[in-house]
Amino acid sequence: MASVYGRVACRLSALAVGLLVSTALVSPAFAQIETVVVTAEKRTERNIDVPIAITVNTAEDIKNKNIGDLTELGEKMPNVNAYGTFIGGFNIRGIATASAGSGFPPDVGVNVDEVFMGRDRAFDTVLADVASVEVARGPQGTLYGKNTIAGVINITTQRPTDEYEALGDIRVGNYGYTQLRGTVSGPIIDDKVLVRITGIYQTRDGYLDDVTLNKKLDNLNQYGGRIMVVVKPSNDFTLELRGDAYHEGDSNGTPEIQHTLDGATCTSFPYNFLGCNAAFYASVPPQNPTDRIVQENTMPFDDRTMWGTSLKGQYLLGDYTLTSITAYRFLSSDDEGDEDGSALDGFDTGQAETFHRFSQEVRLTSPATDRFSWILGAYFDSELDHDVFHIRLGDAFPTFLFGPPFPPLLPAGFQEAAAANAKIEDDSGSVFVSAKYNITDKLKLGGGLRFTDDRKSLRFVQEPTLPVVVGAIFAFAEPIAPTTSKTDAKAFSGDATLSYTFTDDEVGYFRFAHGFKAGGFQSDIISPPYDVAANGLSFKPEFLDDYEVGFKSVLFDNTLSANLAAFYYNFSNKQEEINTGVSFVVSNAASATSKGLEVELNWAPPVIEGLNAFANFGVQDAYYNKFPNGGGPGINYDNNLLAGSSKFSASWGGTYTHPIDALPGKNFYFSTDWDYRSRQFTDPANTPLIEVQPYMIIDARIGVEDADGQWGAYLWGRNLGDKTVLGGGVNVVNSIYVSRSINIGRTFGVELRGHI
Repeated sequence: MASVYGRVACRLSALAVGLLVSTALVSPAFAQIETVVVTAEKRTERNIDVPIAITVNTAEDIKNKNIGDLTELGEKMPNVNAYGTFIGGFNIRGIATASAGSGFPPDVGVNVDEVFMGRDRAFDTVLADVASVEVARGPQGTLYGKNTIAGVINITTQRPTDEYEALGDIRVGNYGYTQLRGTVSGPIIDDKVLVRITGIYQTRDGYLDDVTLNKKLDNLNQYGGRIMVVVKPSNDFTLELRGDAYHEGDSNGTPEIQHTLDGATCTSFPYNFLGCNAAFYASVPPQNPTDRIVQENTMPFDDRTMWGTSLKGQYLLGDYTLTSITAYRFLSSDDEGDEDGSALDGFDTGQAETFHRFSQEVRLTSPATDRFSWILGAYFDSELDHDVFHIRLGDAFPTFLFGPPFPPLLPAGFQEAAAANAKIEDDSGSVFVSAKYNITDKLKLGGGLRFTDDRKSLRFVQEPTLPVVVGAIFAFAEPIAPTTSKTDAKAFSGDATLSYTFTDDEVGYFRFAHGFKAGGFQSDIISPPYDVAANGLSFKPEFLDDYEVGFKSVLFDNTLSANLAAFYYNFSNKQEEINTGVSFVVSNAASATSKGLEVELNWAPPVIEGLNAFANFGVQDAYYNKFPNGGGPGINYDNNLLAGSSKFSASWGGTYTHPIDALPGKNFYFSTDWDYRSRQFTDPANTPLIEVQPYMIIDARIGVEDADGQWGAYLWGRNLGDKTVLGGGVNVVNSIYVSRSINIGRTFGVELRGHI
């Protein structure tokens, strides 16, 4: 079937090419590349004038690329890898952003309408009524502060309109997929009070078949909404009040790949102490990791609820603008997973998190037209994060580890549970200044500096519910008495840029940026061989120096845009999550390097009206220079590849529209995109068992739409080649077994859009 659908995809592409050629013969008119504006430097500017590598996806791009959520968008940018659904995350130029509990916050700043979301679990939601998504690669420490060492993702939602409007879409597909999105907007009081309300609902059946529980796993069930009210008391003063809420309740599942106990393993500690039966596992065939069949005996689940509100005020002081943004965010999440991946009652783990965040930003902005322009500001945020990680061991745990026969050290029905209870308070304050000076009309100097004072405190306790039975559990979760720890990081971050305008549409630049991320705490389940007494519970800050040259242009009468960037990263004390074999801890790599090249092209061919094509390519070499004792005493990760980075990344495709002669005012529509990633290791150890192999995903949409965009009807397909991708996984107890995440196969359906 995969080959059949692959041929269908190729025929659709061939049909589009044929239409393009025939159109080229009869139509001399052509479209132009749309001028792209960004707010990455907290002003509205043309992308070409901003000396930062930025990928921008407009609302039209998101529609054309059939994007459902933020992580799907991440696969379409150079040197970016994305993963998620419940816990979204990104790897940008070799920097992974997924956080490991409350003590290890993300490396990328995700902002929605200028409000920082704070946690990975708080931002991977359905994209609805979005005006644009900007991804600024590289440290953004001047204007955005902490947790932006990898870059910044700015999501800007649509604003309320002066005229009444309603729009929405309905999408249905296989696996029982249904998505509803709707928006209403308009004035409450003309020119004074405007409102916009958006709602979303998404559901889908599971695509993993659990033959033990007789359930379908990895389903979707999520819904939410957002409201924005804009009040204009005067021409000089604007207030924007925003509120949003979102809930997701899904089930997850991970296919088990294999048990790898052998004779050599059985003679190593601790197996030689407890006894081991390699012959048992040699006789048990591993599950097929690609058949999407699992055997989990504990029902897994993911559940999260989040909401927030913000108030933004802007006051014009002559030509200057005073801005204040006050925000509060709340997140509650809970998840459970059957970690042994089998029908045995071996062991399962979970995490419950409650997160509160308050932030306040004030900034003063000078006129952009001045020869010397600047932004001056201050920022404060306060976080309270409470995490409870737990692990439960069942009476089949020894059998899972060592196979039968096993000495009856555990009574029938035995269970042991342990919980790591972590409460972290984080108060951070900073002041910043960013400035630009036009040396001449063509040569411009820019830069900025930010000082951050970040103070964190930890209260931690880890308690097994029963004493460890000698020979049964070998201290899978060691008792840790109530412990406190503190970190206090004071650091400068910033950037310096020099740009030259060759023409109004051709700009080259050099950028240096110094990034900083504060240290944190171990807050997950802690197991031997990690020694709390010797190593403590905290880890050090990380720093990054970024050297980047770039060229941005719009060429050939606005028919081709070409953006290029080359970068060199030098890390010190890079923070990494390490699998010790029985638990995860955060360690500091001594040093690491990432270097690469990125090319982004958009093309509207002059002789083919209705065609807009795009292509982007990325190449990078990201590796640890020195990582002594990364895997434990004497186990070095020197020269290993950085976790989560692909050497090659590419995405290409386009959109074609053409009037339908038989249906006046209606257009034929076709779009497709092809996303490729080369192999990547998902852990600093570069474990082959959890290496992601190269893959390419093909998506397409075809349909009919109104020439003025008021409505449309489409057929859509994702992963048309039915490509199976095994993602990151867990290597448990030194490769006793490995479980992997797995993507959904081919999906397809219909979509209706309307706008009145």
